[in-house]
Amino acid sequence: MMTNYTEYCDLFDTYTYSELQEAYAAIHSHELQEELYENESPLLAFLIDTDLQEQLNLYFEDLRKDDLRKDDLRKDDLRKDEAC
Repeated sequence: MMTNYTEYCDLFDTYTYSELQEAYAAIHSHELQEELYENESPLLAFLIDTDLQEQLNLYFEDLRKDDLRKDDLRKDDLRKDEAC
């Protein structure tokens, strides 16, 4: 469940999933930031706009939480199977 979806849903109107992944990685990597500057990438917006950064961070936080929930559900299913 994407609890913060309304906070970042506008990102999908402009950017693809792979662009969002690249922007997120660049926020955390000096080398990738330099590549964006060298290529004059439109993803530079994520490095200078704190609102975009917050939206991006919320999106990836929701993805992580969703993955954790799925893992917990799988573990519960395995326990149920073992109990039978």
